[in-house]
Amino acid sequence: MTTSSTTKEDILNVGMDKYDLHTGRLASTGANTCVIILVLFINEEEIFIEHRISIPDNSDPNNMKKCLSSVYILGGNKNSPKYKTMQESIQSLMIQHDVNDTTRYTELIRNIKWVNVLFNLYTEEPQTTGECNISVIVDRNIRNTQIALVQRLSKLSGGLVDSLIGAMILDLVSQNSWFAIINNEPNNQGTAEEQKYHSDSITHFKTIMSDVNATELFDDDAKDLIKRVTDIEAEVQDESDDEATMFGLELYDS
Repeated sequence: MTTSSTTKEDILNVGMDKYDLHTGRLASTGANTCVIILVLFINEEEIFIEHRISIPDNSDPNNMKKCLSSVYILGGNKNSPKYKTMQESIQSLMIQHDVNDTTRYTELIRNIKWVNVLFNLYTEEPQTTGECNISVIVDRNIRNTQIALVQRLSKLSGGLVDSLIGAMILDLVSQNSWFAIINNEPNNQGTAEEQKYHSDSITHFKTIMSDVNATELFDDDAKDLIKRVTDIEAEVQDESDDEATMFGLELYDS
């Protein structure tokens, strides 16, 4: 794997229902039912991220065009009809290319590289099992661009408790990607429901990685990838980026 490095500084974190345009590095964290939308421009080091919680209730190709502004669209919740419909609507647009639409949307849709709005495994009892979320961090410079993705299982239990499920690095220059699982088996702590959800979350994450042909790393290589991604994640600001702009549901209006 190639390594991307920039001057060490806090990485801005785009909060829920906000968007920002920034040069170099940018992140958005903790997306469970939210969707993170990422745009990378061709000739510059600029990164644009939206973190959307206000997804249209009635998803179809027409209103999906109004919120698509990216080439990577990740997050959402598996087993939710709302997000399943959204996934199908976006994939339909990608197949059709909507030739009657403007060049802006046609070019955008053609440049979607990865869409998965069923990323997080659904649970009916998040207070018992915890629930999965993802964070996305982009590190971009003139030599390379890498996207780091972290899958966590979070639970409120006398405070927020996080368990790392796995991590991925996508290198946009080589178009190669690698992932690692923090461990192959959940620990024996917690209820049977907690252990099953943890185990199922690992399986679900591995399936998503397999679907995009990411290479699984093991042993020291896996430890190295996990360390690299979590070190980058540690530089992300805890609070939402003050420069990020809030947007509203009016963007979906006809």
